[in-house]
Amino acid sequence: SLALTLLLAAAPAADAQTQPQEAAVNEAVYRQANRITLRQRLSEARAAQNRRALPAAAKLYDDAWELVQKIGSGVDSERDQTIAGLAAVRLELARTAQRRSDYKEARTQVEDVLRVDPTNAAAVEFKSANEKLLAEQRGTIPSEEVQSQVPALAEDRIKASTLVHDGRLLYEMGKLDEADIKLKQLFVGTSGTFGIITGAVLQVVPLPRQSATALVGCTSGDAVLALLQNLERELADVFTAYEVISANALAPVFSHNTDLRNPYGVGRPPAYTALVELSSTLPLDALNLAGVLEERLGAFLEGEAGEGITDVFLGKPEDFWAIRHHISESLRSEGKVLAFDISVPRSRMAAFTDAAVALLAKDYSFVRACDFGHWGDGGTHLNLVWDEAKAPVPTAELVPELQSRIYDLAVKGFDGSYSAEHGVGPHNQRFYDAYTLEAVRRLSGAIKAHLDPDRILGTTRLD
Repeated sequence: SLALTLLLAAAPAADAQTQPQEAAVNEAVYRQANRITLRQRLSEARAAQNRRALPAAAKLYDDAWELVQKIGSGVDSERDQTIAGLAAVRLELARTAQRRSDYKEARTQVEDVLRVDPTNAAAVEFKSANEKLLAEQRGTIPSEEVQSQVPALAEDRIKASTLVHDGRLLYEMGKLDEADIKLKQLFVGTSGTFGIITGAVLQVVPLPRQSATALVGCTSGDAVLALLQNLERELADVFTAYEVISANALAPVFSHNTDLRNPYGVGRPPAYTALVELSSTLPLDALNLAGVLEERLGAFLEGEAGEGITDVFLGKPEDFWAIRHHISESLRSEGKVLAFDISVPRSRMAAFTDAAVALLAKDYSFVRACDFGHWGDGGTHLNLVWDEAKAPVPTAELVPELQSRIYDLAVKGFDGSYSAEHGVGPHNQRFYDAYTLEAVRRLSGAIKAHLDPDRILGTTRLD
């Protein structure tokens, strides 16, 4: 009917009129509730301030300020009380922190005052004076980075001490295998500094019955990593070696060893050559490794990532490994060699190598990077080669300078290590001192003192 139609048409209009009214009522209720809560917080803050519970009072004044911000207008008195109370408490906390030379904590406290009252004269003056004290303190206290690691390092120290006691108890109870599991974690990479291994148990595995090898030319470090990831994914059970050789490291091998066949002929090798090896204890009639390797490399070439591959050579393992094993002596025939044993996260190996090459090109154009190594575990032998007779800098000055530049690049620039697989030892003592956090050194020193109180083992000073 017409009456029903008019009624239905009027209903949405009535709803539309009541919605703003309801919103206004809700907002008023919300603001009134926040006013009540604000007054409660101010009362609690003043009570905490009167009983000298200043950190608690500061937190309550902060909560009150958040409520002032939410409410907006109509709480001018409460706003003034909040600012005054917060400033008084935070400034007192700032002065207390400053008296104990904790200038960073003092900065935190005074900045909270300036957050709510940017023109507070006392806070502005205090902050200015505190910043000068902070500047004078630089270089005399641990960095924020190290201080943030203290809880974790303290936990590491507890764990290390627990390992020592667990190992000793298990050893005394005749549980030698269990003691070995506990104690070997303290020995790895210490070059005898924590102790001397007097016996070992070896797990003997059968020699492989067959191997298959290939040399794969790659246009870049990124192509090297793409091939590595593919082989690991497709052939993990039989994938046993992945050595990477740069063109600068490979070319001298054929220049100084004419009996070795150069698969690239007279042309210069590509940027990188990967030596790939598969091994298995299965007989040939059960698994044809050479066929598997050829098929998988062929499949990789056909894919999009295969664009980074220039050549694939299948051959005898002994022939290809002979090339790899002649690199070091061939480089020595080229001139002075400064060898680095460096590791970086595997995903960043290509970027690190590119950065090292760029550094040399910019500042040491007479030095060549001749790198090779096992990229599969993030390690590289970055060999720097130059003609001493033509170098503009004496070798005695150049070597420490290059060491510092390259190690800084690896450790600070790429989260790497200055000693990938050869431990520390006296040769790397100064780099251990330079790159090891003081807290870690203290922990190592504590373990050393516990295991070797007479300091008769090893040559490396860990603390």
